[in-house]
Amino acid sequence: MNFWTPHIDNDDLLERGRFLLAWRLSIVTSILLILLMINFSDSFLHLSAYLASFSLTFSCFFLLYFTQKSRLVFILSSITGTVIVSFNLLYLIELYQAANIVWKIYIISFTFFGLGKKWGLGILLLNVISLVYYSLFVVNENLELLQPLNFQQQISLAVELTIISFLVSYIFYEFVRINDETYSQL
Repeated sequence: MNFWTPHIDNDDLLERGRFLLAWRLSIVTSILLILLMINFSDSFLHLSAYLASFSLTFSCFFLLYFTQKSRLVFILSSITGTVIVSFNLLYLIELYQAANIVWKIYIISFTFFGLGKKWGLGILLLNVISLVYYSLFVVNENLELLQPLNFQQQISLAVELTIISFLVSYIFYEFVRINDETYSQL
C-alpha cells in the first residue's frame, strides 16, 4: 500500500471503497484549494472561502488517517460543505457563482455515495433550497456586481470547474466500480 491507497483494517468492500474515496478526494481537493488560495490571494472574499474549505478538507484527511473510518468524514464534509458553499452563493455576491453550483453537485454526489439515500436526500434538499433562494432573490444583484475576470482568474475558474467535474465523475466511477465488484463477488 502507499499514500494514495493506504491500508485499512476493514473487509467490507463498500466501507473500503468509501474510505478510499474520502481519502483520495481529501488529498486532491486540498491540493486544488491550495492552488486556488494562491491564485486568488488578492481577493479577501475568494481567499476566505477557499481557506474555510481547505480547513475542512485538511481536517477530514487527518480524521481519516487517525480513525480509519469514513462515516464521520462524510457527515462533516456534507454538512459543512453545504453551509460553506451556500454561504458563498448567497452572501458573497461579488463572486462568480458557477463554481459554487458545481461544488453543490459534488457535495450531493459525495453524500449519496458515502452516506446513502436518507442523508443524500437531506443534503440535496438543503442545496436545492439555497439554489432556489439564490435564483429568486440574489442572482440579479450578483450579476450586477460582477467585475470582469482578468486572464489569470479566467484560467483559474476554468481549472476549478474542470477539476470539480473530474471529482464528480470520480465519485460516479467509484460507485460503478464497487457495484461491479460486489456483483461479481455475488
